[in-house]
Amino acid sequence: MGTGARRETGTDPRRSADHDGRVPTRGDPPRAGGGGSDRHGRRSRVRAKGTTAVREILDGRSGETRTPREAALRCARQWGWPVLPGVGMRPDGRCECGRPGCAAPGAHPLDPEALAATTDVRMIRWWWTRRPEAPVVMPTGGRAPCAIGLPATAGRRALADLGRLGVRVGPVIAGPGRYLLLVAPYDLPELGELLCSLMDAALPPSAEAGAATEDARTDRVPASVRFHGAGGYIALPPTPVRGGRLRWVRPPVAGDCTGPVWLPRAADLLGAALAAGRTEPGSRLPH
Repeated sequence: MGTGARRETGTDPRRSADHDGRVPTRGDPPRAGGGGSDRHGRRSRVRAKGTTAVREILDGRSGETRTPREAALRCARQWGWPVLPGVGMRPDGRCECGRPGCAAPGAHPLDPEALAATTDVRMIRWWWTRRPEAPVVMPTGGRAPCAIGLPATAGRRALADLGRLGVRVGPVIAGPGRYLLLVAPYDLPELGELLCSLMDAALPPSAEAGAATEDARTDRVPASVRFHGAGGYIALPPTPVRGGRLRWVRPPVAGDCTGPVWLPRAADLLGAALAAGRTEPGSRLPH
């Protein structure tokens, strides 16, 4: 009899009752102290982490991110590029910096200044928690890439020409009117030497030395091409700009021993970029 009573009142570990005497089901929310519910909660958390991991892998293949915060964290953690939040843009398309005729509305640093750019994940999270829609701005040079900017039509032409020549191209950013070809960091003296060598090669044999040669060199550097070198900055996808958002035409890919992202030398792309830029009029001011 006593043995039978013990069997009736014994607890089946596979069907542990809740505090109210009800057996938890799989769909119940987790409860404190509820063993079965806690197991369900752990499973849900594992599934959520798995979903997030798959999404990050898929996003990594395309280079696209859903929010500026995700983009900033990817730059720091995956690519090793220091970033900081940009000033932002008003609904009417004007820059929040308040300067009339701002050349890069919303897509430039203000507070903090560009020198504050970092790869510190805690700082980046704090910045974009305060301002979730802030543009992602990257100072160029140093640990980060430099860039060659072109009008969109010229940028597409340069990519096609480089493809025909078999030249490998690195990350490329597109906006509504501009393309940015990211290249390995260079300094201004190096860029000057590259431009002079390209211009000298393009000059006709009869060109005279002196001022005439310098004028010919200047004429052959199209105003539509912009160089983002050391001390400059660019905005990164998915930063909003006038007419749309920035996006990756060619996302960054894993590098070799030179760094986490493979980048071409400016010298490898400059000739095609200048040739394509000469077909498009424009100013160097827009990004």
